[in-house]
Amino acid sequence: MQGIGVLHEDSISKVEAMVYLVISPNDGPEHRTYCDEDLQAIGGVHALECSLERESYWFAYLGQIFGRRDSDGDTFSDAEFARLAEPEEWALKTGRLNPAFDRSDIEKRVFREVFRAVEHELDSWKQRDGVTVDAYALKELKIAPSRLVALTNGLVALQRVHELVEVTVVKFWYDPQYQAKPMPLDLVLAEFSFRVPIQIEWAPGEGLLSVKLMAGASC
Repeated sequence: MQGIGVLHEDSISKVEAMVYLVISPNDGPEHRTYCDEDLQAIGGVHALECSLERESYWFAYLGQIFGRRDSDGDTFSDAEFARLAEPEEWALKTGRLNPAFDRSDIEKRVFREVFRAVEHELDSWKQRDGVTVDAYALKELKIAPSRLVALTNGLVALQRVHELVEVTVVKFWYDPQYQAKPMPLDLVLAEFSFRVPIQIEWAPGEGLLSVKLMAGASC
């Protein structure tokens, strides 16, 4: 999101863009915007989504936003991103970098629930630092496809399994006055990895999973 300086009106035009939420182990969570020119260069929406599939854990189309175009490029306001709703679970498409890609529903669920549990823990680390907030985002959850299969098989047989997983986390800052959900892009302060012990078990209720981060889950 860029600021807009004082420009002559005839040098500014309106621009419309499609927005995707992309959760990638290479870049972390981010909003990606694509204008008509981008789609034409890529080869259309299908080609775009094939590309996003190759690069992500999950991705989802969020909607369209409107901005301004000048000699410095396209600018979209924080308020425009704030209009976009969080995607429903069913709207998230599984990417090829997800170890559960093209695998069973239970493997998809196990990876998703572990990812969520780590995200929830990182959210509790958030701290106000003067006028800004220091926050943390999960970039990569390192579980090989073969290990994910072993975990799900163990879960079916034993009802409870334990694992030590490695995660990569980015620390970033944001202004609490932002209306949209902050993304780490361009705001990163640090990046680090560590291992966290987890417990996965069937929870009360049909088909429900519970993931707990055990003692020692800290930076």
